[in-house]
Formats: sequence, structure tokens, C-alpha cells
Amino acid sequence: MIIAKTGLTEISVQFTESQESFKIICSSEELADRWCQILTALTKDI
Repeated sequence: MIIAKTGLTEISVQFTESQESFKIICSSEELADRWCQILTALTKDI
């Protein structure tokens, strides 16, 4: 699990056992969606 804190926003990323998917828990829905897009782009080529 990776936790990033920026100001009042806390972001938690949980990878599944297969490392092929993850879920994002964030205090801001909009920010969680954005992080999902970023992480999907980053992990697509791995």
C-alpha cells in the first residue's frame, strides 16, 4: 500500500495480489479518478 499525503488530501493505493489492478481510496472523488488515470498509464507498460 502506498499512501501519499498532500495538504488535507490523503491518497491510499492498494494493489491486488496479481499486481494487475488496484483500487484508490481518496478523500476527494475527483482526485481519486485522476490518480487512477495516472496509475493506469504508468502501469500499462510494465
